[in-house]
Amino acid sequence: NTARISAVDGTSLDRAALMEEGLITGDCRYPPGTLGCALSHIDLWKRAVSENRTITVFEDDVRASFRFIEESAEIMSRAPTGWDMIQWGYIIDPSFLWLDFGLSKAKLEFYDRRYTNRTALFQSDKFPRSLIRIEHSFGLQAYTITPRGARILLEKCLPLRHRLIPFPGTDVIIEDTGIDCAMCAAY
Repeated sequence: NTARISAVDGTSLDRAALMEEGLITGDCRYPPGTLGCALSHIDLWKRAVSENRTITVFEDDVRASFRFIEESAEIMSRAPTGWDMIQWGYIIDPSFLWLDFGLSKAKLEFYDRRYTNRTALFQSDKFPRSLIRIEHSFGLQAYTITPRGARILLEKCLPLRHRLIPFPGTDVIIEDTGIDCAMCAAY
């Protein structure tokens, strides 16, 4: 089943009401568009929990393989028991990942512009797929999340607030400027 969900319009939000609901604190610095995006993801996490269903979320600027359904099913079949979230996707903007290879960790930065104006080529190309444990990442692109994973994110991300997020094992500390940053604090 596929459903297109309208995003939350951040410009029409009542921050006082969001504080009463426990979704944000008074010091949350997310601008309206960023807050609307965050609340859109949060609404989907709530849906995954209430329906007790694993869901896949695509942001509006993501391009996926034309074979995404088959490829994602194959990858999920290889995922370890008890997984919470698998991130997918590709955007033209830079992407940052901190990976855990068990023995060592690595920071990867992607700046590949080959497909900037050739998304159909990207979508039809075949790439090797593998599962790698992510410690932290910026940019959501697309992900599949289990009800348990959604529950964890709701518990650890809310209320949205001003905070600094340390990356253990590094000297990196980031400010929470969007839902992808808040998610970094959760895993």
